[in-house]
Amino acid sequence: FINTNYLSMTCCDEEYNEFLNLGIAYRKDCLELLDYYTLFEDSSSPFVDRAPLAADFLWSCGDNSMIFKLINVHFDSNAGGVSQAFQNRLEASEIINSYIEDQMSINSLSNIIVLGDFNDSIDDPENSNSLWPLISDDNLYFVDTDIANGTQTNWSYPSYPSHIDHILINQNLFDENINSTISTLLLNQYITNYSTISDHRPVLWSVPINNQDITNGLVINEIMYFTSQGPNGDWFEITNIDQSPI
Repeated sequence: FINTNYLSMTCCDEEYNEFLNLGIAYRKDCLELLDYYTLFEDSSSPFVDRAPLAADFLWSCGDNSMIFKLINVHFDSNAGGVSQAFQNRLEASEIINSYIEDQMSINSLSNIIVLGDFNDSIDDPENSNSLWPLISDDNLYFVDTDIANGTQTNWSYPSYPSHIDHILINQNLFDENINSTISTLLLNQYITNYSTISDHRPVLWSVPINNQDITNGLVINEIMYFTSQGPNGDWFEITNIDQSPI
């Protein structure tokens, strides 16, 4: 069950991903959407008109906060044949890799997550792995590697079967991955005829959040000083964010 008061959907209009609507659902009570945009519109060929959808978020809890970039991708499955699809995925991987490197050169503190349907396994050898530019980069990591190397029961694409839906993080999020958990949501066990909804199963990356220091008591909420406008002159506003009256 989803409380829609706390859920917001970022989706594309005709200006974004006009050939395929990619969306990102997020909890708006703990995430602030800063911006969203389509990537690589000038390089749409390897993405087969499914240009990635990126969104910048601000997460905050207590006195702590983090800005991160989420990139939703859908790589080529079989457009133009197996060989062409492989080449498209390989080129798309190279483009994503170069983009992350560029983002890190602009801001070394950038936190980047790339997720979606990559349409290829990450456990194949180099010469037959279209995702190798991402896999071989020591500054990147697929957090679902254990699922890919594990039993097919937990693979995201059961009808083949294969594991082709992944979550990729850059090195700034490696610490968050230390105590994280990764799993495939086996929705077919809970939803009758789930295959009529989707032939893929979601992959979930859970990151624990340490106890946060929450400011309480009286805080100065707003200050107006050195003003001659209005009858009140200089003033400040105090807010009680404690649980009890003060």
